[in-house]
Amino acid sequence: MSKKIDISQVFERLLLKPEWFLGVPSIVRLSMYIQGYTAALHETGQEYDNTTFEAFCQWVPKKLHQGVSLSWASIVFFMSAHDETRSIELTKELWIEFQREQEFGPPPEPELILSKDRA
Repeated sequence: MSKKIDISQVFERLLLKPEWFLGVPSIVRLSMYIQGYTAALHETGQEYDNTTFEAFCQWVPKKLHQGVSLSWASIVFFMSAHDETRSIELTKELWIEFQREQEFGPPPEPELILSKDRA
C-alpha cells in the first residue's frame, strides 16, 4: 500500500528551492509543475491529498482582494508586477501567512480592533 502524497508538502519543497526543480524561480513553472504532478498522480491512481493546497489557491484571491476568475498564480504574478523572482517571494510570504491563519485563525479586522479599544 502506497503512502498518500500531500500536495502542500510538494509545494513547500518547490518554494524552498525553486531553481532545483524548475530551473529558475518562476511562478508560472511552479504552477505548471504542481498541475502536472497532480495530474500524473491522478492518472496513475496514486493517492494524494490536495486539501490544504486547494484551500491556499482559494485563499489567495480573497487575501489580495482579486476576483476568483484568475488562478492564484496569475494573481500573484500580476501583484508582483510580472516579476518571476518577486512572485516566488510573494508566494512564500502568502504561504506562511496562510499557514498561520490556518493555525491561529485570521487576524481581526482593523475596525474591530479600534472598536474594542474605544469600549
